Amino acid sequence: MRMCFKALCTTVLTLSLLAAGCGDDTSNPSKPSPTPSARTGKTACGTFGPDAVFCNNNQHCVDQVLNRCEDGCTSDENCVEAQVCVKTGNASVGACQNKMSTPADPCTQITCDAGKVCRDGACVVASTDPCDGVTCDAGKVCSGGACVTTDPCAGVSCDAGKVCSNGACVATDPCAGVSCDAGKVCRDGACVTTSTSCQVTLTAQDGCGQDAICLYADEAGNTACESYPECGAGGACAPGLDGAVCSSEVIAGKTPMCLTGACITDAHCPASNFCIKIASDPVGYCDDGRIGSTCMDGGDCGAGLSCDVAFTGEPGFCTDF
Repeated sequence: MRMCFKALCTTVLTLSLLAAGCGDDTSNPSKPSPTPSARTGKTACGTFGPDAVFCNNNQHCVDQVLNRCEDGCTSDENCVEAQVCVKTGNASVGACQNKMSTPADPCTQITCDAGKVCRDGACVVASTDPCDGVTCDAGKVCSGGACVTTDPCAGVSCDAGKVCSNGACVATDPCAGVSCDAGKVCRDGACVTTSTSCQVTLTAQDGCGQDAICLYADEAGNTACESYPECGAGGACAPGLDGAVCSSEVIAGKTPMCLTGACITDAHCPASNFCIKIASDPVGYCDDGRIGSTCMDGGDCGAGLSCDVAFTGEPGFCTDF
């Protein structure tokens, strides 16, 4: 074994150098070595006699007195020109990697059983949710694999007297500008005949004529016989802005009338609206299912929203939680 000396070194220093392995181990620097050119990856690590000592590529100097190098890089200077020093997390020492190199795919050569897919190098159950792994910007949620706006009225500004509904500006009062004949009043945009002294039974024996239905007239529980426009062929009713259903789907023995503002299914509502039926009520009303809307289940809410129900069978509210 050859001895390693430096000028004015003591016997203790000499023994330390021997213990550090000053022989031909590949982890030690080359001695002596010519001055390297820029970015060869060789970095200075003290001197040995009159000569400068350098660490090899992908090594860094940890002791210039003992000329000791260790594997790994602390900066790009420890790497060749075509490489950079890449560190993980808060590590002070990294490894030289080729510039713009693409990280290896951890799922390469991994075969998973039926119903499973490789993710981050492990086989996991394949998700049937097209939104699995999709990240959307603030104010949007994933629906069917695409990011959509949770509120179609977000950013829509309407003129005075109008509000946004499903992305369109509509009159706050559907009866605004509607003029009715004598004996009729406007209700939900339609002219209806009103009378009193009836019972809300949703039957032909409600105390009203064939062309009227007994309904609650106000929140105080007062009732009134109200007539509506007749249904079209096959009981067709145009949903309009608030929805409509033909009375023949609810009441037998009456002239078929389009009950505006009522619904039984979503088909009776405007596009993108849902029919909200509370408990066992035979008819419901149309709502756009935005955040805060009343709901009975998730099917009553817009894309990406869920129905937050506190008690089973009771109505809840649409939320994005």
